[in-house]
Amino acid sequence: MASKKKIASLDSLYQKAEAAENRGDVAAAEKHYRAALAIRPNLGTWGVVSWLLLSAGEFKDALAGIKKMRTLALKNRSRSMMSLSDCLMGRIHHDAGRKVLAERYYRESLEAKPRTETNVFLGALLEELDRGSEAKRCYQKAVQIDPGNYEAHFNLGKWYTAHEDFERAVRHLRQAIEMNEYFTEAVSLLVQVLWQYGYNGFSLAKNLLEKTLVDNMTDVDNHLLLGFTYKLLGRKRDADRQFRFTADELAPSIAAAIAYAEYLSGYSRKQAEAETYFQKAVEIDPEDALPHYYYGKFLMAIGRKEDAASHLTIAAELGEERAAALLGDVAAVLEN
Repeated sequence: MASKKKIASLDSLYQKAEAAENRGDVAAAEKHYRAALAIRPNLGTWGVVSWLLLSAGEFKDALAGIKKMRTLALKNRSRSMMSLSDCLMGRIHHDAGRKVLAERYYRESLEAKPRTETNVFLGALLEELDRGSEAKRCYQKAVQIDPGNYEAHFNLGKWYTAHEDFERAVRHLRQAIEMNEYFTEAVSLLVQVLWQYGYNGFSLAKNLLEKTLVDNMTDVDNHLLLGFTYKLLGRKRDADRQFRFTADELAPSIAAAIAYAEYLSGYSRKQAEAETYFQKAVEIDPEDALPHYYYGKFLMAIGRKEDAASHLTIAAELGEERAAALLGDVAAVLEN
């Protein structure tokens, strides 16, 4: 039997664990949770520890933690906790690439108790297995179980987007954003769906992005989408300003540097300035294939074949398959 003093220390340990989680210190969080478990075994705490370990890629230790959670759930005859432990067990196997076991545990979890998150996880697994119709049914069940779950609506919206059912995609993505206005991934996807509707869609996308970015000024992806949306609307000055801001004022981003370089070279015809941004993209990470590929493509287009060959060779060596085809074209030109 734990002493009153030890029991009183549980709150302190959980507070320390939560603080460590918030600052991203997985090792410290695990240490505090395990200290709490030594005082009093707890189903939920084993689940939290296992999730932490899974997030850190520690599959073996995460699995060991979930097995302890399942043992306690069986002992307590808790169908709800069995469902949760099986869901987490499935997720561990899923992330570890053991898809057959993952599906087994997801389905056992759903038999114990239908859960929104389990249906979402199973749906994602089934999509990976090219079982799209089954995946859709899982996402629909997730929404039916909890119509207020924004992740469920987002995944169903993503499914409809992939299958070009844009009307239903818009409906579910809007619901996801209404439930969580800071869900930037849903905003990004909805913008790209709205682009399918032409000028009116471009205008709706612009309004959505401008509103979202007021509260999240550092979101590089959505800043870039706003730049592309201005371009689609024909607002050249706004597009230029948006791309330049994203490339120059936010955190260094290869995508932002390439996007502005491509805009300058293809839309504004400012080749000298475009080259400075291709160079910036390369400097951000010289070991990334994409900057070398796009810079090489640009150099090839403006007639600097030898320089193009140099960057395309690097891109190919770094694994960019498209660079190899362009290298053949460059070699043919140089031979002639």
